[in-house]
Amino acid sequence: MPDVKRGFQILFVWTICLGMSPVASADIFGSEATLFSIDFVTITKESNPKEIDHGYVGYDYRMDICEITNEQWNKFQACLGVLGGDDISKISRDDFETDDKDLPVVGKSWYQAAQFVNWLNTSTGHHVAYKFTEPKSIDGNSFAAWPSEEAAAGGTNRYRHKDAVYFLPSENEWVKAAYWNGEKLQTYATKKDEIPLEGDGQSGEGWNYEKDQLGQDLLGESWDVGSGSDEINGTADMMGNVWEMLESPFYGETFMATSDRIRRGGSYDSEVEALASSCRLPFNPNNEDALSLITGFRVASVTTVPEPICVVTLSCAGLLFLRKRR
Repeated sequence: MPDVKRGFQILFVWTICLGMSPVASADIFGSEATLFSIDFVTITKESNPKEIDHGYVGYDYRMDICEITNEQWNKFQACLGVLGGDDISKISRDDFETDDKDLPVVGKSWYQAAQFVNWLNTSTGHHVAYKFTEPKSIDGNSFAAWPSEEAAAGGTNRYRHKDAVYFLPSENEWVKAAYWNGEKLQTYATKKDEIPLEGDGQSGEGWNYEKDQLGQDLLGESWDVGSGSDEINGTADMMGNVWEMLESPFYGETFMATSDRIRRGGSYDSEVEALASSCRLPFNPNNEDALSLITGFRVASVTTVPEPICVVTLSCAGLLFLRKRR
């Protein structure tokens, strides 16, 4: 994880130890050389937009604080094996891709991201989120719907399995985490009375989007995840840096394996309007071309994960606090 920022975290504050739910937590994946963590912040069901609005989520869940990084992706592939892809697109991307460990991973299709999420589940003993009839498939030919009795959201979300612990966020889950302030959906994911100022990736403040001043069209680049301002619900980079592909289909709710998915949040080459809560664009799930170079993803999770045995090490509560990474 980058040293710039991952926020003030509580690592594994378990209900069994304290009788309370975690506000922020880190889940561990892999082992030894492939060990990595994902930091989550809890989004509660205590308040919601109206049910007809974007952002209504009637349950607690957790959102990845930062976008998935190159380091996390590479350690996943070291465990599962390298996923295939579009060789022609890969050749054209070679000059643009980088393995800088703390940059958001880009150039991946939605199906590849779904396989990452499935591995998060299976490697920790949980049910896969997404149904592929062929192992390690990365296209729509083997992507299938769950039957209603196994689907999430009471059988209505046939993209996700009801027993999955980790998943790509739905549009409502993503929007609520980004823009909901407890009373309304804000235009931007800023804290109260803040505006989305451009950041430099060094000061720890601002967001990474196009600095379009005096008519200049300045193509920027992504920065290490968490290098800008904390957002309203404890996340980072939900505005700018790279677009994020979501679980939800762009057109309607009927399951179609190859239907466009939603992408949100804007990227480093977006103007400020793309960062707004009203902006949503389609993303072809097979896409590995130039658009994927400015598109990444983050994961979401249920709040109640099967807990390890609580080992008291630092105190009677077994708390371990991660430092503020600035």
